Amino acid sequence: MVLLGQDELREDDLQAVLERELPALVPEGTTTDSTTERAFVQMLRIGQSAFASQVLRNYGAACAFCGFTLDDGERPTLLRAGHIKPWRDSDDRERIDVANGIAACPTHDAAFDAGLMTLDPAGDHLTVSMSPRLRAAADHVPATARYFTGEGLRQKIVLTPPTVTPSTKYLRWHREHVYG
Repeated sequence: MVLLGQDELREDDLQAVLERELPALVPEGTTTDSTTERAFVQMLRIGQSAFASQVLRNYGAACAFCGFTLDDGERPTLLRAGHIKPWRDSDDRERIDVANGIAACPTHDAAFDAGLMTLDPAGDHLTVSMSPRLRAAADHVPATARYFTGEGLRQKIVLTPPTVTPSTKYLRWHREHVYG
């Protein structure tokens, strides 16, 4: 099963959560490891699927960075519901917090996850910042410029109620630990 926005869920991330959380959920010796692991992974996926649906709905099924949408009721939508503070670094509550989510097309999702872009709170909107590396590429490579300048990338993102605005604590974490 492939879920929207779950490209960041690596096998070792799931294994670490399993090792940390499983003993508290299942008494020792009550079931086999493989059965328990499958059930636990399924629970994680259900939570992540709900997170993805809520984040995409929060952004009107459109990329926050460029406005791309394919919201015709069909799948795939070509959008990702990604975490601002990555899943592997978040606690259980942060993993499902809509204020830790951003809807993005695959290109902008990958750039954000790779730390090539970040978002900064600026009053009633968010400002998009590009890393020096991405800015240099956009200045010299026309194909990159198409996605990261002009109409290909909003310089500011205005979120109006009832949209849940990304939490400043997640944005700060992204800037300090991912961006650059």
